[in-house]
Amino acid sequence: HKNYLKNLKLEYSIYEKSYPEIKTMSIPAIKSARYLRYKDEIIRLKVNLECHNLFFSSFGKEFQSSQAIKKAYGSEAAFLYDICNEAKQWENGGFLIIGLSGRRIFKYVGRNLEDIFIKATPILSIDLCEHSYFLDYGFNKNAYLENAIKYLNLNKIDIFLSDKD
Repeated sequence: HKNYLKNLKLEYSIYEKSYPEIKTMSIPAIKSARYLRYKDEIIRLKVNLECHNLFFSSFGKEFQSSQAIKKAYGSEAAFLYDICNEAKQWENGGFLIIGLSGRRIFKYVGRNLEDIFIKATPILSIDLCEHSYFLDYGFNKNAYLENAIKYLNLNKIDIFLSDKD
């Protein structure tokens, strides 16, 4: 999985050489830039890189709880059960994203993630593509998801919310 990320970074670096300013530009800024010739490809790569970077920062050595999740969903167990089932049913790769829209916690499962980075703040992600689990779990995506959820750092949501206050 880390090799996949390395290849994404390499591919993106080609565009950074042509357009060095995209290194510091947000996805909405890239989308509104009129002069970028390969804008759609740059956005696709940047979103993919952001999702993978988020993925690699979404886990801890052990599960970390979230008061915000408990408050919004009644219990963490209900929330985790819900996201695990959504991810298990999703068959087309992509990501499960957990984030904030204002102060509202959202979850999204899918491939078309550009709007999420424009309209909201993704905080956690789980990669649902085969390259993320196949070497360790083979075709057993369910075991991968159940294990990933055990180490998900939901506390990042609380930290992000407290930073906004």
